[in-house]
Amino acid sequence: MPIAIKITVAAVCGLLGLVGAGLVGLRDMAQRPTSCAACHIVQPYVETWADSNHLAHTHKQRGIPCQTCHAQTIGTLVSEVVSTVRRTYDDPLSEIKVPQGDCFRCHGDYETLAERTKDLVQNPHDSHWGALDCGVCHKMHKDSIDYCAQCHDPTVDKPGWTLPPRQQ
Repeated sequence: MPIAIKITVAAVCGLLGLVGAGLVGLRDMAQRPTSCAACHIVQPYVETWADSNHLAHTHKQRGIPCQTCHAQTIGTLVSEVVSTVRRTYDDPLSEIKVPQGDCFRCHGDYETLAERTKDLVQNPHDSHWGALDCGVCHKMHKDSIDYCAQCHDPTVDKPGWTLPPRQQ
């Protein structure tokens, strides 16, 4: 085999090895929320996870890492790195819509939630609106919204929650 082909094959193998090691390192780094803060754009979100009145911090206190809700594939990680380098991201980042099933996986379905909150004066999980999307009320990195308080008396009075504008 000519030397030029051997050098080319060795260079390609070396390059593939470096790319593979980089992707594995990127994946492992993404498992640590503090690594996410290396990019300034996500720093505020990591801060709410680390210490705040928001639901992200409640999840942290229970040992639930960001990746439980923000599943990362190698493809999404590479895409995020490229958009960070090229600065083609939204600032602030667009709100991510977490699929309802992701919430239900840990918290149970609406019937389970309605049972767990049945002793509240107004049960927000047994609403005349039916099964609202969890994200209507529950926000991870900003104040959650007491959606029912648009028309009814407030149901939540604790830090990390806010009231919506009152309907007339």
